[in-house]
Amino acid sequence: MVQEVASTAHRDVAVEVLWPGQAFVGVRWAVDQSAAAAAAASRAIAIVSDQNLHASAHDLEGASLALLGAIPSPDLEFIELGALNAWTSVGSEVLWRRGETSRPAALEALLAGRPDLITCAYPVAVELTVTNPRPCWIGIIVSINSVSSHYLDRPVLDQILVISV
Repeated sequence: MVQEVASTAHRDVAVEVLWPGQAFVGVRWAVDQSAAAAAAASRAIAIVSDQNLHASAHDLEGASLALLGAIPSPDLEFIELGALNAWTSVGSEVLWRRGETSRPAALEALLAGRPDLITCAYPVAVELTVTNPRPCWIGIIVSINSVSSHYLDRPVLDQILVISV
C-alpha cells in the first residue's frame, strides 16, 4: 500500500501509526525511498497489531522505533499545533523552534489568532518533531471531543510544553 501511495507523491511519503483520540507517531522519507517506508510500515504493523487501542508511552516508543528503524535524536527541532488528519488544510502553527525560549505571551497571541484551533472540527494535536536520523514526530491529542467540535485543552497543552521545552 505504501508503494501505491508513493507512486503519486511528488517529494516525500510519510507513514503514521494512530491511536484514535490519543496519540500518533510518524516518519517521513524522500519519495525515492518508498521501499524503506513500506518496510517500516510492515514493522510497525507487526508491533502494533498485538496491542490494544490505548497508547502507552511504551507503545508510542515501540511504534516510533519500528517506523524509524533507529533511535531518534533526543533534540527536538520544533513543536507544532495542528488538526489531526487536516494538518495542511486547516494549517498548523509552530509553537517553538530549537534555540528559542518559551514565551507565554507569544503563545497567547498565536492562539488568539487561530480560533479555528481552539474550537475545531478535527481533533487538535501537538506534534513534537525530531529531524535526525530522518524527520519523525510524536503527536499527542490536546483537545476534548464534544458532539460536533473539539476544544483545545489548554492545561494539557501547557503541561506538554513545560515538559518539552
